Amino acid sequence: MNKAEKIWIEYSRMMLRIARGFFGDTPDAEDAVSEAVERILRCLDAFGEVPSPPARMLCAVITKNICRDIARRKMRIPEAEDPPGEDEGPAAPSAESVWFSAETVEEVKRCVARLPEPYADILRLKMGCKLSAKETAAALGISEGNARIRLYRARAALLKLMKEEGLL
Repeated sequence: MNKAEKIWIEYSRMMLRIARGFFGDTPDAEDAVSEAVERILRCLDAFGEVPSPPARMLCAVITKNICRDIARRKMRIPEAEDPPGEDEGPAAPSAESVWFSAETVEEVKRCVARLPEPYADILRLKMGCKLSAKETAAALGISEGNARIRLYRARAALLKLMKEEGLL
């Protein structure tokens, strides 16, 4: 059995539950799962062992993002562009470069959970699943440049939140 078949057998029901949570029991939920499977097949190399917690999370994040994409398409709202100059500024220290105790790791996870979903998702994929920028971009359905910018902003937001919580 190849990796794609293992992913389908292991995670298809979970993916359908996620999609039904967004759309109810509608054809949109099935369409979302189909699109998610297509995207998963494009970034199959990002998956390590199947089944595993990182593979499960990657399937869940991809499905959730596809659901958002479909909902956006249905509402026909154009996506906002970044204001000019917003990408500029001093580089935030890498949250990955700090050595954490087990207790601090849990505090950081709580901080990540409080971030906006796009930031939390990219941090989980990058730090939790150890995906490259290219793999993360493929998993989220965004460009590699957009993935790098979102990761930069997510790290900055996490750093700010950690400072507010007194963790740094």
